[in-house]
Amino acid sequence: MADKLISLTANSSVMASDILGVEVNCNGYIVVTTSTGKHHADAGYGELTYQARDRLINEINTRYS
Repeated sequence: MADKLISLTANSSVMASDILGVEVNCNGYIVVTTSTGKHHADAGYGELTYQARDRLINEINTRYS
């Protein structure tokens, strides 16, 4: 199966295989850890922070199923 781009913001995406972790920090921001560092991810319109985190995790897991 081909690797999949995961959109983090309107201007940035990362490869699913490069993502090491997804978390919500104490300030309510979604932080995606990759092999090259930490990146910020945006929630979609009308989407709560934890819903966005779960969506990202589901997108990553879909790549490996």
